[in-house]
Amino acid sequence: IKIGLLELGHRENTDSITAIQQILDYAIESDNLGFSRFWLGEHHSPNITLPYTNPEILLTIIAGNTEKIRIGSAGTLIKMYKPYSIVSSFKLLNNLFSNRIDLGLSKGNPDTIYSRSLIQDKSNNLFNINIKKIHNLLYKEDYNFQKYEIVIPPFKGDIPELWYLSNSYKNFDDAIKLKLNFCRSIFHGVGLINNNYNKDELIKFKSDFLNYNGYNPIISLAVAININDKNKSTKKASFNTKESINYI
Repeated sequence: IKIGLLELGHRENTDSITAIQQILDYAIESDNLGFSRFWLGEHHSPNITLPYTNPEILLTIIAGNTEKIRIGSAGTLIKMYKPYSIVSSFKLLNNLFSNRIDLGLSKGNPDTIYSRSLIQDKSNNLFNINIKKIHNLLYKEDYNFQKYEIVIPPFKGDIPELWYLSNSYKNFDDAIKLKLNFCRSIFHGVGLINNNYNKDELIKFKSDFLNYNGYNPIISLAVAININDKNKSTKKASFNTKESINYI
């Protein structure tokens, strides 16, 4: 079992720029301590101390200041962006930083009504459309070049690890067909806190993936841990968790 960290970007009693420095220090120390991954969530919240929304720029800075740890988004709200833009950024990043960039694909939406209105199609149908476009842009380079004259630099370069992020197992088939690693969160979603992560289903997914693609996927289980003072009570898997950990 390897252990990675998920940075949600939330800080108290600080300003945005100070929070970014704290996140950078956190990532560098995670690299020094031998954690396997450092993922950043994407959030568009009405919070004036929010350090970032889309983590792409911060991912670049963190990757440039670390050596071994994998860096990634968990996840990119792919209904908000054009697949071509997402793929162009993450593929280049992955090849600039020694093939250690992860791209987590999220169904999430911005938090406010107005920011959600900026997405033309707010249904999950747009997620399904975009996730297939992302896969095709990365895995069908020769076809895209010959038919559409599309090049995603570097041509024939290493593809970032793609992750299907979910709080359930409803879309295993899509993950298998699109060659997506799978991260199951057991602390996202109303009514899902403390749910059993259903180990048998994960094992079946791994077997089905191997049979279809010829190699094993990487599977991550995201759990939440509240780190508190010794004398204070701690609630398990609270929405107010200070740290989130991926067991990979």
